[in-house]
Amino acid sequence: MAIFKIKNQYLTELKSKTFPTELELQKLVDQHIGTIFGLQFIRREFGGQGLSIDTIAYDPETKAPVLIEYKKDTYQSVIDQGMAYLNWLLSHKGDYQIELEKKLGKREIDWTQSRVIFIAKRFNIHQLYASGFKNAPFELYRYDLCDDVFLLEADTKINLRGKEVLDWFVNEEFLGQSVSQIFIPKSSGSYQIKATSESGRIQELTIFVRDN
Repeated sequence: MAIFKIKNQYLTELKSKTFPTELELQKLVDQHIGTIFGLQFIRREFGGQGLSIDTIAYDPETKAPVLIEYKKDTYQSVIDQGMAYLNWLLSHKGDYQIELEKKLGKREIDWTQSRVIFIAKRFNIHQLYASGFKNAPFELYRYDLCDDVFLLEADTKINLRGKEVLDWFVNEEFLGQSVSQIFIPKSSGSYQIKATSESGRIQELTIFVRDN
């Protein structure tokens, strides 16, 4: 998505860049974590046994712990790292609770709603599909930095669901065979979704994806 600055009725394109260090990205988001995600900041660098979680926070709406990991470029590992962090958290609930109460006071905690947020410049297609798995406790956000403009957006995932096992196609390309499928558009534009049943019944739908 191209970003332009308007000045004296002229457009100047803002060039995309990365943060010089991950800490600068982390500090910016942590400072405005309530505005961006509606979360309450607890602390940075939390963990043990060789694991160091960038930021821990609390979601007052779900009453759940939130772990946040930052990468100024491409994230190489999402699922294994996320599961390791969640496993450590649920094995050390007391450590999290101590930090929470020191910062925010006593709070109710729903451990079943714990989740990990990954923020990076880009993710690969396998990570996007994995994060879209049903009830996966991971959220992926891509950032962009254009001069003094900071953009943060969740990657688009479209959940396709039927009432029986179907053959799913996107623009005539086979997507998979199941009751439900996750489709991740690679760019803006129109996509023809087709689902065919074993009996030969065909259902079609056109969806339009646009840049924000």
